[in-house]
Amino acid sequence: MSERVRRIVAGLWLLAALGLTPVPATAEGFLSIYGGFAVTEDQTFTFERTDLSTGATTGGRQRVEFDSATSLGGRIGYWGDHLDWVGVSLDVSTFDANDDEVDTRFYTLSPLFMVRVPLLRSEHFPRGRLHPYVAGGPALFVHEDEVDFGVVIDDKFFDPGVDLRAGVDWDMNRYLSVFAEYRFTHVDLEINADGCITSTCGSLLVRSGLDASANLSTHHGLVGLTLRF
Repeated sequence: MSERVRRIVAGLWLLAALGLTPVPATAEGFLSIYGGFAVTEDQTFTFERTDLSTGATTGGRQRVEFDSATSLGGRIGYWGDHLDWVGVSLDVSTFDANDDEVDTRFYTLSPLFMVRVPLLRSEHFPRGRLHPYVAGGPALFVHEDEVDFGVVIDDKFFDPGVDLRAGVDWDMNRYLSVFAEYRFTHVDLEINADGCITSTCGSLLVRSGLDASANLSTHHGLVGLTLRF
């Protein structure tokens, strides 16, 4: 793991620790699970291949058109007491971004700062029953990549990114609610590893290096269930 990634991971966990512990006794804790679809915008990868035996390099660009995929995740957090419209959470999720040349599975860790508007307050729902909300924060993207740009790579990498949310939550009772959410994620994907030249992978295993990069933006449509405690 590179020093940059170590710093990113440490920063994410520090934000999570500052936001999630200790939880005030009068705060509204919650645990959510969600699922839906993810659509990654088509993107052009820039890559450079290096012949490990001669040191010669060749560059290129490859347009990738991603298929839609499933997006799954969950988060735990709490809303404040006196400031019951402000909250924090720690979110984990997974989704894919796949094409003929690129097959990527993402695992994300996101500490989120959340703001909601408590509507329809009543005796039974003192914190409101309807809650439009927004959330956002940094994210760590762990991605498992199978890439074929003339050099075949199958490896795991780490990159920082951003995670933004907007949705609406409806309380069915004091303990359960349902929500619908739009999510936007962005990561500057970096792939740097050694692999085999495509035409020789099954036999001679001629080795070559590959550096590839692209800026990936993904749109998620999600629905979920929240347990309050």
